[in-house]
Amino acid sequence: MKGLISGKLMAGPHKILTMKEFNTLCAKFLGATVEQAYANNPKVGQSGLIFTFPKEVAPKLGLFTTYSLESLKFDSDWNWLMLVIEKLENEGWIAAINSTITIIRESADKATIHDRGCFKTEGSRLKRTIDTIFEILQNLDDGTTC
Repeated sequence: MKGLISGKLMAGPHKILTMKEFNTLCAKFLGATVEQAYANNPKVGQSGLIFTFPKEVAPKLGLFTTYSLESLKFDSDWNWLMLVIEKLENEGWIAAINSTITIIRESADKATIHDRGCFKTEGSRLKRTIDTIFEILQNLDDGTTC
C-alpha cells in the first residue's frame, strides 16, 4: 500500500478510495442517514449530499447533527476517526495503534473459524489507521475478510 496520492488512498490490491468515499463509509457505519439535499455541482466541488447523525453520535462530532459530505472529517481529524474505532471496539474488535503499526482484529471471544483482522505498517499513523479502517468496514459490508 502506498500513501495518499492527490486525495486518494490505496486500499487493497486494486481499490482506490477517495477521501469522500472513506468519509461516506465511516458516516454510514456510525448510523448517519444520507440524503441528496441539492443538486451535485462538480464545478465547485459540492456533492449535494447531507449526512444526519444519530443523537448519541452527533455531540461527539461537534456542534451539528447534519454535515455536508465535504465537511466530514474522518479522513483528517483523530477525534472523528476515534468514534469509528470506538464503535468497532464496542462490536468486539480490538485496535492497537502505535508509531510503527496499526492493527484492528476481532477479539478472541468473537473470532469465528476464520480469524478476521487487518494490519498496516506503511505510512503515517493516521494514514495506516484510515487504510485499516477502510478494509475492515469494506469487508464487514461485503462479508469478506482482510
